[in-house]
Amino acid sequence: MKSKLKLYGGMMMNDQLRKSCRLFQGIDTSIFTQLLNDAQAFEKTYKEGSYLYTYGDELNHIGIVLDGVVQIIKRDYLGNITILGHFSTYDLFGESFAFSSQKLQVDIYAEQDCHILWLPIKQLLALPQKSDEYQIILKNLMMILSNKNLYLTRRIDVISQRSTKEKLLTYLYQQKQLQQQNIITIPLNRQQLADYLCVDRSALSYVLSQMKKEGILDYQKNQFHLLQY
Repeated sequence: MKSKLKLYGGMMMNDQLRKSCRLFQGIDTSIFTQLLNDAQAFEKTYKEGSYLYTYGDELNHIGIVLDGVVQIIKRDYLGNITILGHFSTYDLFGESFAFSSQKLQVDIYAEQDCHILWLPIKQLLALPQKSDEYQIILKNLMMILSNKNLYLTRRIDVISQRSTKEKLLTYLYQQKQLQQQNIITIPLNRQQLADYLCVDRSALSYVLSQMKKEGILDYQKNQFHLLQY
């Protein structure tokens, strides 16, 4: 069951949110709290395994993860799950849906206990359009949407590969480029990784074992070392 709403009062917010959430970067400290009040931001907590929103709901808010992990997932008619998005502390989610008049075709799920700051899109857009704050938020939002389009491009590149091995290598190589390290850590467990790659978990486990034997990679839990790439 979803927790009761708690109107934003400024007590849970700090300068770390302003600095770390890309939506607020560039906003002056002196007006940050007032900006959230003007936008009628509010907080809400969810238990692990609960749903923030489900298929068919209308989403009229942008969400910011203050603590925990949120996933956007898609289920097919057989019950198979595809992970479309994975969001942790200070990540923004739901903005594409909030600007759309369409009902959700996905579920928004609490992978862990999470604490969310919700920004009603109607109130956010009602901020004075000539103000510096409005222009900064609009610019930041466009940058976030652009980056998420790049994320979707990378995702398509992964799932368009023909074999489980090719999908896995493509994903891991992308992560290596993003993290700029030879040993990388991914935010997904085995089942989540299988869902992300759109493959069966047992097939993924077999491929991982074979690639380790062949000296292509080494791994321990969610840490991977690409040895030949």
